[in-house]
Amino acid sequence: MYIYNTTFNIEINIFNQCLKEIKTDLIPQLLDSGLVEKAILTEVLGQDDSVGKTFSLQLFYSSKAHLSQFQKFHNHITGGWVKRYKGKVVFFQTPMRVVDQ
Repeated sequence: MYIYNTTFNIEINIFNQCLKEIKTDLIPQLLDSGLVEKAILTEVLGQDDSVGKTFSLQLFYSSKAHLSQFQKFHNHITGGWVKRYKGKVVFFQTPMRVVDQ
């Protein structure tokens, strides 16, 4: 099992709008790709929320091939979202492999 983790910090003034869009638009589009097995959205605890809230979106893949294929075209899905919130959402992405469950 492989995971593509995106951790992002959303500015408070756009938080509700942005989180709604992640849940109703972005995640369904990612799942509709046919490559993502499941998606889990989590809130990072213990962070200073005065400037923004930090979340992690974990996308699960059954094979490294699916993860690689996703990495080649994910900008097609996420590109508009990234442009729309440029400067208001900071994020980094990490591909990972599950070692043990």
